[in-house]
Amino acid sequence: MEVAFVAVAVAVATAVLFTPYLAAQTAGQDAWVSVIIAGLLTLLPSLAAAALMRKFPGQTIIGALPRLVGKVPGKAVGLAYAALFLFSAALAVWRLEVFTARFLLTETPLIVIRAMFLVCAGYAAISGTIALIRTSAYIVPAGMVVIFLVVGLPLQRMDVSLLIPLFENGYRPALEAGLMLTGWLSQIPLVILMLQRHVSADSARKPWSIALWAVLLSTVALELGAAGTLAAFGPRQAASMYYSSFELTRIISLGNFWEHIEVIFVAVWIAGIFVAAAFYIQAFNTAVAEVLQLSGKAGKVIICGVTLLLLLIWPFFFKDLSFLILIVVIRKYGSQLATVMGGILPPLLLVLSALVPGGKGKTEAEGARAAGAAGQEDGKKAR
Repeated sequence: MEVAFVAVAVAVATAVLFTPYLAAQTAGQDAWVSVIIAGLLTLLPSLAAAALMRKFPGQTIIGALPRLVGKVPGKAVGLAYAALFLFSAALAVWRLEVFTARFLLTETPLIVIRAMFLVCAGYAAISGTIALIRTSAYIVPAGMVVIFLVVGLPLQRMDVSLLIPLFENGYRPALEAGLMLTGWLSQIPLVILMLQRHVSADSARKPWSIALWAVLLSTVALELGAAGTLAAFGPRQAASMYYSSFELTRIISLGNFWEHIEVIFVAVWIAGIFVAAAFYIQAFNTAVAEVLQLSGKAGKVIICGVTLLLLLIWPFFFKDLSFLILIVVIRKYGSQLATVMGGILPPLLLVLSALVPGGKGKTEAEGARAAGAAGQEDGKKAR
């Protein structure tokens, strides 16, 4: 279940601020329906990822690829996953620094914000997977409570009639928005592909449970955000507010004793985006190490150091990296790449694992030894 929490933290933290705005722009009042469509579309690849990695106990998808598609193609696809992880880490850091510079530390240079965050995320990445898994086990329940509060407390100021009529402009806008949102939820299979090796043997016999819970919780969280912003502001206004979910927190006021709940919302979101950035940095380090067949702590520390340096300096090679460019990059590139690598490839690889001789991975005994080695390296196993 704890691996599912990491998947929820990554998917929701990267989506909760922007997806209500993007979905409302595309689907209008049907934005809340598009979240359900995205959840249904993501369920299959998430289940496929869990079933696939069950055949390779104790391994990541990077280590399993050579056995599935051959050594050279496997390394090539592994490098593609590594590139996606690095790109996703850069987007996570970019999200945080833009929001922080706009609302929190308005006078602080972006390079300082980026450097401070990267130091924390880099330390978490190099500390091991188990620490990240345990952290998510606290952040996700707290985050779900905050989301329910943000949507539930201002109910009297919401108008549910703004959510209907359904499909006033046809089915296509809702489907397009659903496909777009699938990119965010497709991060769930990516987490499973990299972290299911830490699942205990008992839980690994039911791989569907991790995928199901991760998709369900993420969809509920995003659904509450989409429906809440639509009911509070209406589809037209929600489509013009970049941070509509954050603005929703600002209308909450319970007498004179509970105001500024946005502080709690921001704190939990920063914790979630921290988990997302640390996961992607760690996943990139692991992918590069496995592709290059590097072992030992020193090699991983060197890779992590180079990764943090790249994430720190890459904005200097581009001009005019505005907030609007971030939204365009997330929508046109981040979402689509995650859909391909997390939404399309896992089912294909699962089918391939059943067709290719020797594609069933390690034996149970080998898997148990590999899982034990992973547990000794990172600490105790997650449940």
